[in-house]
Amino acid sequence: MVKPVRYLLEIYVPGNVDSLLANFEAESPFMAISKGDFLNPRSWYGADKYKLLRAVNVEHILLEGETRTTHKVCVFTESLEDSPSMLLGQHE
Repeated sequence: MVKPVRYLLEIYVPGNVDSLLANFEAESPFMAISKGDFLNPRSWYGADKYKLLRAVNVEHILLEGETRTTHKVCVFTESLEDSPSMLLGQHE
């Protein structure tokens, strides 16, 4: 019997591996987030002090439970200055 899968996405405070900035839960997989991807946190509750984040590392954790499996994606970030040149790759 195939167990249902729960998907968790955890975004961590820039430069921190212990403090969550935001978390999301879904019944279907999130689109892939890779190292170097930009994240716009402006609509996340409590994340208003950050304008632009970049994923510096991504960890996948699979948790096997009795009734379901959980796929947790942890995204570790750095804070960046929000500017068109940053998004266009024209920064140094």
